Amino acid sequence: TFDVAQGGLVPVARNHAELMAAGQAVFAEAGTPQNAPILSAIPPSSFAGLAVTLMPWLIGGGTLSLHHGFAPDTFVAQKRKQAGGAVVIPGPALSALAEANYLDDAAKTVIALWRSPELLGPGALWRGAASLVDVAGFGEMGLLAARRGRDGKAT
Repeated sequence: TFDVAQGGLVPVARNHAELMAAGQAVFAEAGTPQNAPILSAIPPSSFAGLAVTLMPWLIGGGTLSLHHGFAPDTFVAQKRKQAGGAVVIPGPALSALAEANYLDDAAKTVIALWRSPELLGPGALWRGAASLVDVAGFGEMGLLAARRGRDGKAT
C-alpha cells in the first residue's frame, strides 16, 4: 500500500499476516455471520480499505459488492438485495446517509471508516436499527475497530 508524506507517495510493505489481523479485528467487532453479504462504498486501495472490504469477505465468505461513485438509487437497491449483511461506508458520510434513510434496517451492521481518529470524536450519535462499528484508521500504520454502545456515542 502507499502512504502520503511531505515528499509524495511512500510505499508501505504489507504482508498477509498484517492484513489478516486487521481484517479479523473488523470482522470480529462487526459480528457478521459466515457467508453474509458485504456492500462497500470504500475502495480497496489502502490498508484500511483492504481491511474493511476484502479481508472480512475472505474471512467470512458470502458476496462482496463494491459500490464506487455514490449513486443513491443503486446503493439502496444493492443494499436491499443483500439484506442481513454489512454495509461499509466512509465515516464522514454516516450522518448524511442515515438522515436520507439510506442506512435503514436492511443491513445488520454498518461499518464506518474514519481516515483519522480525530474525525471520529465529533461524529453524530447513532440511532439506526443496525449495529454500528467505527473503524479509525491511522494512515497506513494500522486501524482500530470498535462497536458503538447502546448510547450511540463513538468510543
